[in-house]
Amino acid sequence: MTLEPGALVFAPSPALGEGFARSLAEALLAATGARWQVRVGEGEARPTLKDIRDARAADDDARIRELPVVKAVLAAFPDAELERPGDNRHRVNP
Repeated sequence: MTLEPGALVFAPSPALGEGFARSLAEALLAATGARWQVRVGEGEARPTLKDIRDARAADDDARIRELPVVKAVLAAFPDAELERPGDNRHRVNP
């Protein structure tokens, strides 16, 4: 990825979609008042923040399932499912 005044080259990611470069150029024009050359470069993109979060969640899930108490509960209740914890910072206790 390179970034210079008026020019941006980024690594492609399937999550971005085909019209991303055009949309980004339009957004940069609206934000800066200057035209930008935005294009797809070569190589692979780094993992997205979502990819990183998903990988961490999968790793956490695998480690939790290996805990003896969790194994015992899942053996006793085969239809049980582990739920991902939500963001409860704003939750009010009843």
